[in-house]
Amino acid sequence: MRRGDGRPVHVIPDGSTDIVWRQGGGPPWPAPAAQRLRDPGRRVDEIATALGFSERQLRRRFLATVGYGPKTLQRILRMRRFLKLASVDGLAGGAAAAGYADQAHLSREVRALTGLTPSEILTPQRAIRKTAKATARTPPATSQARA
Repeated sequence: MRRGDGRPVHVIPDGSTDIVWRQGGGPPWPAPAAQRLRDPGRRVDEIATALGFSERQLRRRFLATVGYGPKTLQRILRMRRFLKLASVDGLAGGAAAAGYADQAHLSREVRALTGLTPSEILTPQRAIRKTAKATARTPPATSQARA
């Protein structure tokens, strides 16, 4: 598989999402890192130490291979876990089971990551309407040549 820039990528199935990174020929550290990041209680510095990196090294490697830092990936994995659990346990139950401190914590984090509220994500038609309204309000960019 190749990215848009032509560089090869590798996909790690981790149970809740697929993580794609550029192959650099180095050690296979992304898979164990992603596995550890699935636990919302694990600290990034603990994961880095367990993998034999400093926290800064791990962050640099994540930025180069995944496109964002390990903490962001941990937040995304927690949100994905919530989305699976919420269909069974509801908002509050899904938030607690996914590792959020409370429903307000869930709402802040989901909105920061997606721009939508948890209920909008769980009700796709509402999210589609909201996105369509926001897009309709944004005026198209015009390119005017100056004389």
